[in-house]
Amino acid sequence: MDTLWRVIERNALNYANETALRYPSGPRTYTWLDLYTEATQLAARLQSAGVRPGSTVALFSANKPEFVLGFLAATSLGAVIIPLNIRLTTREISGILADAEAEFFLFAEEFGPVASEIAGSGLHIFDLSAGLSIDSGSEMNTHSGAAGANPLSGSDPNSYPKARSGFDQSPGTTHFGSDSNPIPKTGHRTEPLQPAGSIPTSAGTAEILYTSGTTGKPKGVRLSHEAVLSVAKIITYEAGIHAGDNCLILMPLTHSAPLNLFLWGSFWAGATVTLGDFAPDVLLRYVSHEKPTHFFGAPIVYQLLSRTPNLKEWDLSSMKLWIYGGASVGGAQIQQWREALGGQWMGVYGLTEAGPNGSALRPYEHAAKSGSIGKRGTANTEIRVVRADGTDTAPDEAGEIIIRSESIMLEYHGNPEATREALVDGWLCTGDIARRDADGYIWILDRKKDMIISGGVNVYPKEIEDILSMHPQIADVAVIGVPHPDWGETVLAKVVLRPGEALAPEAIRDFCRDKLADYKIPRLVEIVGSLPRNASGKILKHVLRAGWSASVMY
Repeated sequence: MDTLWRVIERNALNYANETALRYPSGPRTYTWLDLYTEATQLAARLQSAGVRPGSTVALFSANKPEFVLGFLAATSLGAVIIPLNIRLTTREISGILADAEAEFFLFAEEFGPVASEIAGSGLHIFDLSAGLSIDSGSEMNTHSGAAGANPLSGSDPNSYPKARSGFDQSPGTTHFGSDSNPIPKTGHRTEPLQPAGSIPTSAGTAEILYTSGTTGKPKGVRLSHEAVLSVAKIITYEAGIHAGDNCLILMPLTHSAPLNLFLWGSFWAGATVTLGDFAPDVLLRYVSHEKPTHFFGAPIVYQLLSRTPNLKEWDLSSMKLWIYGGASVGGAQIQQWREALGGQWMGVYGLTEAGPNGSALRPYEHAAKSGSIGKRGTANTEIRVVRADGTDTAPDEAGEIIIRSESIMLEYHGNPEATREALVDGWLCTGDIARRDADGYIWILDRKKDMIISGGVNVYPKEIEDILSMHPQIADVAVIGVPHPDWGETVLAKVVLRPGEALAPEAIRDFCRDKLADYKIPRLVEIVGSLPRNASGKILKHVLRAGWSASVMY
């Protein structure tokens, strides 16, 4: 079976001088042979610093080549990678590092202050940008053995140009494009490429990805090489990603979808990745100039894009497919995006615990079923909506989504109780409540933990949020259940208005009256300046519940 590193080896052999990675902000461009060569050189330094098969290696970098090369180098050695969101606080980072039992901390140079703050925690701290292990204070010497050797053993090094370093130069450090490992001009070779270290089995852990923690403490999801490559293969099939395509990745690579679906999906296909950090103008400029074919974004990304002035002036014609996912979204919003950006659209549904993987709403299904997550699982994936007893629900009956696939996690790291709750007889219990319509399409109602029970009736916040999001003066909204002396719980809507707008709570309730049953209309409405979100941009409803006060009278 394949491992992640085997994919890079294969591409360096088959597509040696094709473009693998673009970083326009650098600007830097890497061929597949560049990626292989620089990753093996970095791996030699990590190996000499003590990284071994099974080592736990935290990775702290923005969407830059350093992230990709750090990941590749560590996985080539059989290490387990723990990507860390750069928006986390030092306290949050320290908590994850402790929970994951991390041994090494790899960081890009701009995060030196963060590295300094955690340097006393017993971790081995490694500066990716300089190739310097700062906890020992010693320069990492160029490895001269097989791990870092010229992949063209026996060839004349004088026949090749000096290697281009992908990293900034600074005095007193050893860099990853050193002359001791020249990059060949061509893809021809006399011997096979040598791995940078011990390669794990496909069933071994490749990553520990920490969930967003919208309901509390994040959990570490252990994913195998097999699981990651499973979702990579699935997205190339579902989204039609092929060699010669160009996948634009602006969502943080510390999240499961950008990392496993779109970075590893592109790598599996031999496609080019164009890498950067999201801002509306950055995305539009990159699409216009770099000519990507595929892009994945969370709903907030498309909301911001659709409101961008002069949107029609940008050339978006290279785009084959706009892909969205990561949060529930209503059909009306999706239609606004489609009208604003044009092109073909696909929605993806899945959890980090599933790779991420689950289902997809294909382009041809959007006209009739926009807002649904599709009717069937993605390739090699089963998806069901079930009752508490495990039987399938009837049409329009609410139940929990469960998923079965090769992409399912191994376990929650160090949390056997949560693992037992999530994995039942080979199925992943998602905690998402949904219904199938008469045509079999699945519609998300809400998270099980977010469901409101008012007077014995189930109320799903997402349904109310979708309605309120249609109001032209409302920019953001979150609906939660709060205690009520008679009904058990009642509906509270926290509403953020667009700049310069004013709206009374009663007007918001009036807007809902012909769209929702009376028991779903928010009894309580609070106008707020913003909503609390985690580092992934998801609303923290447990924070809203904890901060609620009965000062808002019934």
